[in-house]
Amino acid sequence: MKDIRECYVWLEYTDGRKVKLLMLLDIDDCVERQIRESFESPSSDGRKLADFKWDLADRYQTIHNEEYS
Repeated sequence: MKDIRECYVWLEYTDGRKVKLLMLLDIDDCVERQIRESFESPSSDGRKLADFKWDLADRYQTIHNEEYS
């Protein structure tokens, strides 16, 4: 049985763009792979993630950054 949870995800791309969003993640599966497959371009000239953070949506947020708001 999968453990699917609603999570906040903060993305930072190599071009400087920053995004905060809500998404469903399977906590028992590789979170990094799920995020990269969802938001990183597979082509060599496409948008690449420089960094990301995530946290469960149903608990007190330990990550907050005004730059992502």
